[in-house]
Amino acid sequence: MKQLEKLTEEQEEMMIKVRNEWIELCHSGKDLTVEEIEDDVEWLYAQIKMPKPQIFIADSYIAQKQMINNIVYHGKKPEFVEHYFGLGYDCGWLAYYDFYDRIGWLQQVVEPQQYDKFCRYRDMMKKGIWSIVVYDKACFICKLPIKIMKLAEPGSDKMINRNNYIHHSTREPSIQWRDGNDKGMYHLYNINFDHELWCKVVRHELSATEILQLKNIEQRTAVLRLYGGNFILQSFKHKLLDEDRGGVQLYEIQIDERTTWHMLKYKDTSSDRIYHSLVPPDTNTVLEALAWKFQVDKEDYKRLEIES
Repeated sequence: MKQLEKLTEEQEEMMIKVRNEWIELCHSGKDLTVEEIEDDVEWLYAQIKMPKPQIFIADSYIAQKQMINNIVYHGKKPEFVEHYFGLGYDCGWLAYYDFYDRIGWLQQVVEPQQYDKFCRYRDMMKKGIWSIVVYDKACFICKLPIKIMKLAEPGSDKMINRNNYIHHSTREPSIQWRDGNDKGMYHLYNINFDHELWCKVVRHELSATEILQLKNIEQRTAVLRLYGGNFILQSFKHKLLDEDRGGVQLYEIQIDERTTWHMLKYKDTSSDRIYHSLVPPDTNTVLEALAWKFQVDKEDYKRLEIES
């Protein structure tokens, strides 16, 4: 078969369509019953040569864990087999392969038996399964959340990549469930926070010293990102790396002994509002940083500047 080297315009449009369908499914809050899923569960267990189990469906991720902890058969716990199945884990790769199936390419490069298995699993997930935990005698399924708060990252309109849509909310739990059990579901820029720390962060109650004392480096980065460029420039040692004729500045910021960030500072000419944007640490000029930020080649961005 001829190798797929470049997508057509229609295929690129299909890629966006497929991505949006999967995102909408995850955000749909779709309900689920045992009757809808029992044939699929029986098929899933048959793939690992195990008999059909008893099926338990939970309204939240926490409730699913509680079910697992409480289940006992004839005085003993069932035997764990596998977990990390469901849209909470699989949405990205399912969307990826679903796109190639929709453009007619997947079936040509995958063995028929494997292709049929993919289609069956994909259709099973489309019924609205957030997660599955497999035990020998019991299958524990969590329904979809009723609300997911997410933030789109740069480039997310062009890519099938669940990592471009990150869990984030400064107002409420970023993942919310039917039973109201939202414990531990607070995220900033995809990083999980316990409720007490999340509250302090979103109220801007942490000093720069307290932020640096956070043991979790990912949490530390998320907090600094939320607090913004002015806070960072005022709180940490920094130096100006570059400045263009329009007044756009690129700074190097020393967060701690091992960590340096690069950040753009620029003005929106339509509103005079000042913006700050973190850029990769290997960008050493304003031109490189702007080209990265706006997802264009450096020379292309230079031409745009000249034309404007």
